[in-house]
Amino acid sequence: MSSQSSEREDNIVVEDLRGRVFGPLEFSRRDLMALNIQRGRDHGLPDYNTARQSFGLSRLQSLDPREFRRKTGSEVDISVLKKLKKLYQNDPSKVDIWVGGLLETRSSAPGDLFSSIILDQFERIREGDRFWFENNNNLFTPEEQERLRQTRIIDVLLTVTTLLPEDDIQLDPFTAVHDNNSVSEECLQELTLEARCTLPQGNTTRCRYLPQINSFNAENCTPLHTYDYFSGSEVSYILTFTSVLGACLVMFVWILVKNRSLADDITRDSLRNIVLPDNVHKAKEKVTRMKSRYVVLELDKATSHLQVKNIHLNLLRTIDLRNVKAVMVRHLKDCQELIVSVANHYDLSLVFEGALQGRKFFDDLKEFCENLNLTFKHKQEDRLTIKFGVTTVYDRQKKLADLCRFVIHNTVDDKKAPMKMQQNKSFFVEITLDELANELGMLPNNIFVQQLFRRMDTNKDGFITVKEFWDVMEVLAKGKPEEKARLVFDIYDINQSNCLYLEDLVRLVCSSCGYDSTDGNAESVAKMMMMSAGVLEGEGITFENFKNIVLRPGSLFSRVYLHFGGRVKPISRTFSFDSKAPIRERLESEAGNGEEEGGDSAFSQWYNGWINSIRNRIQYVFWLVLYTIVMLLIFAERAYFFSVEREHRGLRRIAGYGVTVTRGAASAMMFTYSTLIVTMCRNLLAVLRSTFFQRIIPFDHMVKFHRYMASWALVWTVVHIVGHAVNFYHISTQTASDLTCLFRDFFRSSHVLPKFHYWCFETITGFTGVLLTLQTALIYIFAYFGRANFFRHFWLTHNTYPIFYVLFVLHGSGMLVQRPFFHYFFLGPCILFVLDKLVSISRNKIKIDIISVMHLPSDVIRLEIRRPPNFSFQSGQWVKIASTVISEQEYHPFTLSSAPHVRNLTLHIRTVGPWTRKLAEVYEEKIGNEKYPEIYMDGPFGEGHQTWWDYEMVVLVAGGIGVTPFASILRDMVNRLQNSTKMMRTKQVLFLWTTRSQKQYEWMIDILREVEESDKNKIIMIHIFITQFKSKFDLRTIMLYMADRFYQSQSGISLFTQLRAITHFERPDFDSILKGVKEKCTGNLIGVFTCGSPGLTHSVEKSCREMNKAPDVIFRHYYKNF
Repeated sequence: MSSQSSEREDNIVVEDLRGRVFGPLEFSRRDLMALNIQRGRDHGLPDYNTARQSFGLSRLQSLDPREFRRKTGSEVDISVLKKLKKLYQNDPSKVDIWVGGLLETRSSAPGDLFSSIILDQFERIREGDRFWFENNNNLFTPEEQERLRQTRIIDVLLTVTTLLPEDDIQLDPFTAVHDNNSVSEECLQELTLEARCTLPQGNTTRCRYLPQINSFNAENCTPLHTYDYFSGSEVSYILTFTSVLGACLVMFVWILVKNRSLADDITRDSLRNIVLPDNVHKAKEKVTRMKSRYVVLELDKATSHLQVKNIHLNLLRTIDLRNVKAVMVRHLKDCQELIVSVANHYDLSLVFEGALQGRKFFDDLKEFCENLNLTFKHKQEDRLTIKFGVTTVYDRQKKLADLCRFVIHNTVDDKKAPMKMQQNKSFFVEITLDELANELGMLPNNIFVQQLFRRMDTNKDGFITVKEFWDVMEVLAKGKPEEKARLVFDIYDINQSNCLYLEDLVRLVCSSCGYDSTDGNAESVAKMMMMSAGVLEGEGITFENFKNIVLRPGSLFSRVYLHFGGRVKPISRTFSFDSKAPIRERLESEAGNGEEEGGDSAFSQWYNGWINSIRNRIQYVFWLVLYTIVMLLIFAERAYFFSVEREHRGLRRIAGYGVTVTRGAASAMMFTYSTLIVTMCRNLLAVLRSTFFQRIIPFDHMVKFHRYMASWALVWTVVHIVGHAVNFYHISTQTASDLTCLFRDFFRSSHVLPKFHYWCFETITGFTGVLLTLQTALIYIFAYFGRANFFRHFWLTHNTYPIFYVLFVLHGSGMLVQRPFFHYFFLGPCILFVLDKLVSISRNKIKIDIISVMHLPSDVIRLEIRRPPNFSFQSGQWVKIASTVISEQEYHPFTLSSAPHVRNLTLHIRTVGPWTRKLAEVYEEKIGNEKYPEIYMDGPFGEGHQTWWDYEMVVLVAGGIGVTPFASILRDMVNRLQNSTKMMRTKQVLFLWTTRSQKQYEWMIDILREVEESDKNKIIMIHIFITQFKSKFDLRTIMLYMADRFYQSQSGISLFTQLRAITHFERPDFDSILKGVKEKCTGNLIGVFTCGSPGLTHSVEKSCREMNKAPDVIFRHYYKNF
């Protein structure tokens, strides 16, 4: 610079400054001159004329070019000044100070105004600087001040550089090189340009300069290019999101695989412990490509059957080889995998543990076929081809389903259906004994199945043809009562003696009801069947006697049918609700035609059902809608704030509406995750249930609320994560200075350009965000997919919630976008939850004794627990227990089966999972005074069954072990019946118990008997449904049904349960049951309480909704699944 000539002063602004100056985030290119003008106006600078007057210069009266040049000394071209005059309307007071001052420029120096401004500014800077040596600041001595005055610019340059005076640089750097201000000869050779110049003293001389830069000696321009600020972030960006998503998918796939393999592991371990004879083999059967099961294969020489059994040696399927000519086996070279194909059977696909086991089965099967004089064919294939051409069980079942559906739907009306079947090749199928049993939902070794198969197989070839199947179904569909009676008689006639004897009926009862052959109950039932037929002991029932009995007036045989796998036209049935009616009237009611009455229009029913559904759950719907609205408003408030009120802020301009979405989702997350823990304050909720709040707040639906809130929390979490995936990309593309401006509350090194991995892993917000994402995935995956089979893992992951909320707080403490306000949502619920938890902890520290243990049928354990002091509960409530032997921290909920007035507490627990199976092992029945391991107990907690006394009419529905809460409720009712003054609003109770066999829960029979003895006013009506039978009109149960009704008409109690309760050999028809309840009920509100499997509660819920389509009576349904 010391060797270059200065440019002439002028008013010209180059194009690069006019439109190509790099701008801020919102404007990539700007006009520096326009920006200067705007800055002057923004800062309130005076106009050009006022500024001249302020610095003692003469004012302009007009913008006439001559006057302007005369007063300012400007050397600007006249044409430019004319444009100035036109632009500012010849008014000097309108001229901007920057424009006017620039046009005063002379060739040698700035104009008067800018010179005065510069001089004034320098003087102000000098006088305002408290460190300036000439100011009276007592910082420098007079000698130091004199030395500073003598310091020149060349002295400063020589001090801070290695330049040599008069060699590398002239002594006066501000003046061009000339004879009295020269440099070395070597440097002079570079100064090739000579020109006359005027020195500061006023004299002229010849000066030497470096050549002026022009288009010839300038460096070549580099091509236009851009800098990608995201460069260096690509790998970390991709790896981070891929790793997080991959970790979530791995957890999801792992839990699915473990769920599928858990049963296989248990089965495999059990199978390895089974010792099998030589002709029995173990293998894995591939039912479909995705489904398999462990089986035991037995070659039964006595029956010529290949039997497939499960690990408990229960028969799964039978391949009858008596009526086939050949067996085809496709196998691998080592026989580890093979497929057995037999005519009229679906293929048996087997995989053995090793080649040795596979070869052994292959040889045994070959020898077995040779002994039966069957053609044994085999074909070796590779692993690819063996997977094709397999007829799976589903392929076979589809053909059978199409056949059964066609037959059932056409046996009544279509006379041309047999011809259609013969023309349709898909119906060319022969049904085996196994397939018939499967369609009936029974086992192949069941006597009834074998008898029915014998009756259908008229040509005795071991298969049922389409014609044979059609003939029997036609009799059932439109046959006369005599024909149906003959069919039933032939099936019951086991010995084919044309006479039914006691032994035949005993075998049928054992087969149908699950009695053991030595069980005296089976013989008692059979005798009662003989008595109902009017036959003396020792005699047999001939067909004529049988026909006279079953075809008497009011006979049920007109309605007899055979239920095939759900493919049957429904038969409308009525339900006898009045327990005080004589047994004969109830029987006639059950055998009635059940004609349907005309109803409202479809739209009216839909509208009434919709309105009543809301009325039925008005509290739940109100709070659900209110919660949703508040949550959406919280989202909308933050979204609006960052969309509109912060529209022009840097981060909003960079990321667009991504910031809007993420901030709205973040606030919704704060709200949902905070309120989520309120639903888990069980002690608080249990206390509030007993107050007037129960009429305002739906405490019965807190688990539903918990899941609803958690679902919304997951939705907002996903939205937040996806939004930040976009936002982090935008942030990673900004300059360091812009980032400093954007995140003013976040300190970082300004000389380093941060990459994505910095924001994600070196900031507390980013790092905790990654951890929160992984923990959220862990919690939700085990909650949705691992709770059933991996409860301990579910319990452990759910109990990491303190870490989750700590990370949540830390996540917002980084203040990247806004100051944290999570505490506004979280503090209140947190305080309630901590207090509630302290109450539970205070109870959990007390060990409670187990008084007695009983192992009941159907894998049920009865625990009698010593009642803690001051422990009070209401019937229908539940507790959480933890065993001191299994795990003191792992609690599981169970319903109390004891009544509130009983001294000790009882729990009936069914062993269905790992923890309950371990419980059954630990708490074995003991003899003597040996002490059982103690437990910890927390509770009691309430459910919907707790409010049964709020209804005048109550319907209790129990399924299997779901009868437990009703055991407590019924015992409580017994106590209230004995003390009638304690009975509340409840005036009528209908108890429906569905169980596969009454033998499974005989302990409940004693409770029901106690209830019946105490119920002097017949308030409680009990109906027991034996669900192993589809319907009481089924061929399998018609005689049992008639015998039980005959016995009940004579003795007043059921033959099977010895209770006044009516025993039904069918699954309950809740539509007809609730319809009967509705007809007898005098009020407009009925409480329905269900505890059982999801299928049972769904059926009851569906029927309640159907009944609620009418506007007069509302069925309010409460349910609990196990």
